[in-house]
Amino acid sequence: MNQLPSIKYIGFNPMGVLQSPNSDPQTQAFNSLRRRKTNIASNRFKKRM
Repeated sequence: MNQLPSIKYIGFNPMGVLQSPNSDPQTQAFNSLRRRKTNIASNRFKKRM
């Protein structure tokens, strides 16, 4: 049940996710998903810039 809010948070605030440290076990568990989502968001950001 905690997977959906984490994914939504990654989708809405990629920069905030990057700033937050990997202290929680959930963050370590979803490192792969987080990296993929952040990469997509950063690519979109670069295209806009």
